Amino acid sequence: MKATLIKFFVFCMLYFLAPFAFSQIPVDCYPVCSESQIASAKRYLKTEISFLEKKYKGYETKVNLLENDLSSVRFNQRRQQMGSTVKSTSASVGESQSNSGDSTSALEVLSEKLEKLQDSMFELEKEKGTLSAYLDDFAILVPRTPQKAQPKRSLTNNSYSDTPDRSLGNADFYYDDDDELVLNVGNFYGLFIGVNEYESEEIVDLEEPVDDAKSLRALLLEKYEFSEDHAIMLANPTRSELIDTLENLASAVKANDSLLIFYAGHGYWDESFKQGYWLPADARQKSKSSWISNATIRDYIYGIKTKHTLLIADACFSGGLFRTRAAFKGESKLESTLFQMTSRKAITSGTLTEVPDDSVFMKYLLKNLESNQRRHLTSQDLFSTFKVAVMNNSVLNQVPQYGVVQGSGDEGGDFIFVKKKP
Repeated sequence: MKATLIKFFVFCMLYFLAPFAFSQIPVDCYPVCSESQIASAKRYLKTEISFLEKKYKGYETKVNLLENDLSSVRFNQRRQQMGSTVKSTSASVGESQSNSGDSTSALEVLSEKLEKLQDSMFELEKEKGTLSAYLDDFAILVPRTPQKAQPKRSLTNNSYSDTPDRSLGNADFYYDDDDELVLNVGNFYGLFIGVNEYESEEIVDLEEPVDDAKSLRALLLEKYEFSEDHAIMLANPTRSELIDTLENLASAVKANDSLLIFYAGHGYWDESFKQGYWLPADARQKSKSSWISNATIRDYIYGIKTKHTLLIADACFSGGLFRTRAAFKGESKLESTLFQMTSRKAITSGTLTEVPDDSVFMKYLLKNLESNQRRHLTSQDLFSTFKVAVMNNSVLNQVPQYGVVQGSGDEGGDFIFVKKKP
């Protein structure tokens, strides 16, 4: 009865204090929040939930020990007349018995401790449930969407002035005077990697990857919203050079920026480890420490906190990136919606197969980026325009892949190529 009353009291306290707890979250915007406010709230809630989970596990361990001790005391009560006892799993039983002088007192002490711990666990569960509910709310909350600017109210007898109000603050997008969607994108970063020449004589050199990387970079600089300062070209990089560049990008990009990573060169699939690898210029045939695993690439894609990241890989066995999930065809969504949601997508030239040095994949990728007439082109729409052409013209029966980079933070959005205006 006592435990029930305590639980009811805790529930009532949490119910009435929930609004106060919510106000302590480092945003007071709900339900009209900007993207950065939503991200801040989600980080805070996840940290608090993780803390509560660790605390709960600690309590669970203590409860298990107390339950063992209670069992030991009860067992020893039955065995006292036989002159044998069972040792407890903690010092609490011995202390209780020596202080009280009998097993009945020990049972009372242990039972009281157990009840307090169970009440504390119940309180933690309630608190975690409240925070999890808030996290769910923020997870599905769409950042505030500005409406098309309306004319300002005039202070004179005229009902409206002629000057529209376009003070949109941190809005993700708006519509211009011609009702054309304008995305408030950050900077577009590009990392273009091509490896032709390998230091090891055991690895066959290639002819096209560096030229392919340069061609894609030049096209994006000419036709799309990429700038020279943010378009990094790595020709025949070593493993350390490539990793250092990814580290620098992690510190340079901002939350509203977009990042495209392109890799062309040798790839390798290790069947025993079920892992794919890129081979940088200093790779050695029998030394995985000189390779770069798909898991490492995935970790950097997760760690570089962009709005959108798109990986394009033209390498043998590049489809291993999707080993945990097949490529998919997603539902069609408005560009504004896809832009608001974080994305971590990849396009690869094949599955777990070899691809040719003279890349038909690159031919049609560049061709469709060149011929595109749309102002906003999603990576999925780009992929759909050339997938069949690659399959029909590949001598090695390539099947290009498109999908989510698993475990990297994708939330359902998409990378959007924004074409420069003439």
